[in-house]
Amino acid sequence: MLTGALQLEEMGAALTFTDNDQIGAWAKQAIAQAVQAGIIDGYGDGSFRPNAQVTRAEMAGMVARALKLPLKANTATGFVDDQAIPQWAKGSVEAIRVLGIVSGREGNKFAPNNTTTRAEAATDYFASDAGHAKIKRKTTRSVLERDSSRCFFSRPTCD
Repeated sequence: MLTGALQLEEMGAALTFTDNDQIGAWAKQAIAQAVQAGIIDGYGDGSFRPNAQVTRAEMAGMVARALKLPLKANTATGFVDDQAIPQWAKGSVEAIRVLGIVSGREGNKFAPNNTTTRAEAATDYFASDAGHAKIKRKTTRSVLERDSSRCFFSRPTCD
């Protein structure tokens, strides 16, 4: 979704993930573009995990990197479950929270390890003024309508 919204035109970086063979052909170019743009980099073990669901912490990181937001190291977030947010994600979570891109769930909890829905992913990115600027002034509605029939995250049902 982010690569389409950002209208990335580069061919993308060579994919060197240990599980490249599990990435659907339909997704490889978008993933390569996201890697080249610094939006994603995979997991510490070298895998991409294309069939895994995306957590809210992971989505926060992707949105913050896509928007090229400055991230503060060792920051606390404004969420009541701050201690549950992984250290690697706190800067991203706080950066997008301050901008109003993401909000908490019930009781001002971020719920970092819960999976994000496609609706949340779209809202987190497209709801911000920064997101609108990055998609070259396209409206949220037109981008979502254009892309509504495609799968954006690797899931077995999308292949």
